[in-house]
Amino acid sequence: MDIESINKQIQIEKDSYNRDLNRLQKEILDLKQRHQRTIENLKRQKEQEKSRAKTVLEQLTKFD
Repeated sequence: MDIESINKQIQIEKDSYNRDLNRLQKEILDLKQRHQRTIENLKRQKEQEKSRAKTVLEQLTKFD
């Protein structure tokens, strides 16, 4: 193999590595965003359940 061929092969490998790295970074970002949405949804559900429980307790105390 001559030097030019070796340099081409090196560049091909670098490009492949960079494509894979970019793809993985995008996947990580997507997963972080999905995780954040899940956490926000769970917090919202928790607040709704607290509110519902408070309402139920208020109604129960009316019967005492």
